[in-house]
Amino acid sequence: MKNVSRETLVAIFGRRGQQTEYSGIFELLPEHVRTKVEKHLIDDLPVLCEYGDERLLFLTDQRLVFKEKEKTTEIALSELREVKASIATSAILGARNKMELSVLRLMLANGSLFELRLNSGPSFFGWWNVLKSISDR
Repeated sequence: MKNVSRETLVAIFGRRGQQTEYSGIFELLPEHVRTKVEKHLIDDLPVLCEYGDERLLFLTDQRLVFKEKEKTTEIALSELREVKASIATSAILGARNKMELSVLRLMLANGSLFELRLNSGPSFFGWWNVLKSISDR
C-alpha cells in the first residue's frame, strides 16, 4: 500500500462519508456481510465494504476487490493513480445532482481505466475521498 494506514482510511471515511446499512466501515456492517468478505481475505485487513444484490465491493489495506455475479476484479492499491467522479456515466444512470453521483473512474499505473459503481449519497463521497487519498500518495 502507498503508506496510508487502515486507521487513516477509516478516519477519512468517517469525516467525508456516512455509514449506511449497505456501505461503510467494515466492522460496522452486518455480520453476514463481514463473513462474505472474510472468505476473500489473504493477509490483508478489511477497511470498507459495500454490498448489494449480486455484488460485493471491499477495500483492504492492500487491494480493492469488486465482485459482481461471478466476475471478480482486484486492484492492488499500489496501482491506483487517479480517482475522479464519472459525471457522464452517473448522468446516464440517472444522476441529476451531486448527491446522486454513483460512479468513480479509476486510472491505474498501466494507464487503464476502470469504472466503479457505488451507492449514491454520503457513503459515495467517503469512498471517493478514501480512494483519492490512496491515489494521491
